[in-house]
Amino acid sequence: MRPPALFARLACVAGVTLGTSALTTPALITPALAQEASKERAAAEALFARAVERMDAGDLATACPALEEVVRLQPSGIGALEALSECHERAGRLASAWARARQAHDLALRGRADPARTEKLRQRADALAARPGRLVTEVAPALRPIAGLRIVRDGLPVPAAIWGEPVAVDAGQVATQVEAPGHEPLVLASTIADGRTTHLLLDRLGPRVVVTSSAAPPPPTDAPAAGAAPTSPPREADRSVWPWVVGGAGVASALATIPFIAWWADANGRFAIACPTVNGSGAPECVSELDVAQAIDAERTRAAALAIAFGVGGVVGLGVGVVGLASSGGARAEIAVGPSGASVRGSW
Repeated sequence: MRPPALFARLACVAGVTLGTSALTTPALITPALAQEASKERAAAEALFARAVERMDAGDLATACPALEEVVRLQPSGIGALEALSECHERAGRLASAWARARQAHDLALRGRADPARTEKLRQRADALAARPGRLVTEVAPALRPIAGLRIVRDGLPVPAAIWGEPVAVDAGQVATQVEAPGHEPLVLASTIADGRTTHLLLDRLGPRVVVTSSAAPPPPTDAPAAGAAPTSPPREADRSVWPWVVGGAGVASALATIPFIAWWADANGRFAIACPTVNGSGAPECVSELDVAQAIDAERTRAAALAIAFGVGGVVGLGVGVVGLASSGGARAEIAVGPSGASVRGSW
């Protein structure tokens, strides 16, 4: 077989296959959809029958929600809408009854139902029109330009197109909420009575929203850290540091006299050897060369002078420090001076 003929046969087979698929696919889907729709219709009819029984028995709290579910399952069911309108009317919700009656009449008109039935639905809607109470929600001109302004009544937004227009509302308490960016919602209550018109003026917003930081304030600087052991506060808040510095310097100066005293003692011993006292006269007689004796004498003089200078400075510094601590209040101190040094005892 030549190639062109082969291609022609394949094309024919493909065309038949595609055509067969196009014809069988709807045939397979349509019964499934029809079966599902039949199930929903059967469920709606059964629920409708039970709801009508409950309504005839006076159980409107059960009948009306059941009829609402029937309308949801079968939106085009005129009978369900008519029954739901009657249920709302018996429950005293005249605005809801009027709305469902008008919806049933509109469906009858669009579906070209029996003229007699359509006329009956129109008469019922007209009879209910004047009975519900009306609420006129008036928004002050100062609020209208606010960006993001929303009016919500019983959880449903009120479009700006019906601001100032009388709207049928079921009798009872109605909550109207005013919302605007940066403000807390303002909720106003209105009491609606059948056959009467209530005016609600919205001329203010809720309080401004106060933005607060979620971070905790820092603890006081003098507060102990969490988990830390408490420390005892000082007895005197105005106590200074300088007495401790001066007193410490005095102690250091007093301790510095020790090597100079040792130096003086060494020089004094060598001078006694070089120039001993003769016959208890008290006057030393130098047996060494004169310049050596003079050098030793000068050395012991310098050692004595330095020991005295550092000793006096230590006593003065220690005394000033003690006086400074005592002047801060509540301190008692005493200085003890002995052959081996000075000490301070007291309480601060």
